Amino acid sequence: MSRTPLTARRRTRQAGFTMIELIAVIVILSILAAMVVPRYMGLTDEAAQRAARGALAEGFNQFKLAHARYIIANGGSAPVAVADLAPDYLNATTSLGDYTVVFTQAGAGGDLTLEVYAGAATSGDPLATNTVPWP
Repeated sequence: MSRTPLTARRRTRQAGFTMIELIAVIVILSILAAMVVPRYMGLTDEAAQRAARGALAEGFNQFKLAHARYIIANGGSAPVAVADLAPDYLNATTSLGDYTVVFTQAGAGGDLTLEVYAGAATSGDPLATNTVPWP
């Protein structure tokens, strides 16, 4: 069976996309990318903030545990300052893997401030901060 000229012509017309179709696809993809990329960038910043707040909560939990261990080890007497917990129970600067928590206190029995920093550096602006009353 031989091919007819009509069938051969039809196959050559369907061999690819037209320039208009390619441009339309590129325009649609560009519009979608322009909408998605800023939202994705916002999500990564939000995730970093949530991770820092999680490290802050973990630091506070470590403080409460160290405070309780101090009371148990010292016959029921409570520590009056963060310095009383070091070095056996809690250091003023504690590493939590990707974050470092710094515990500071305004005088003996004063409020406790927790600051979270990225990595091992404890300079610059903290990623998250919380001040709680001394227990």
